Amino acid sequence: MIHLIRTVKLLALVAFVGLPALAQTSGRTSDGHPDFQGIWTQRWLTPLERLPTSPALQIEPKDETSFGQQMMARYLGGDPLQAQDDYDALQVLKVRNELRSSLIVDPADGLLPYTVAGKAARAAWLP
Repeated sequence: MIHLIRTVKLLALVAFVGLPALAQTSGRTSDGHPDFQGIWTQRWLTPLERLPTSPALQIEPKDETSFGQQMMARYLGGDPLQAQDDYDALQVLKVRNELRSSLIVDPADGLLPYTVAGKAARAAWLP
């Protein structure tokens, strides 16, 4: 009997633990799309945008070391748009066993599609 009571209590606990997740709704933008605004982070040496020296999305395995060294030099180079002291960035991003040259995969050039105002604001920060 005690075993049955414990089992029922455990099942009730498991059932109630998941209920708050069902009550939550994800945020939406004004046009109804999921709202992904906020703070984003990455743990790889792979940059957000593709560099001019890496025109392809995939990096050949033989080039992983040189790409990683290039990214470390870039992070430590003093670019005001790059975060400093990224202690966790230790490797190049690998997706489906393919090394990536940028986090952006669409558009195909791997660059953020800036507006005219966005391009002007970014250019003001570049050295």
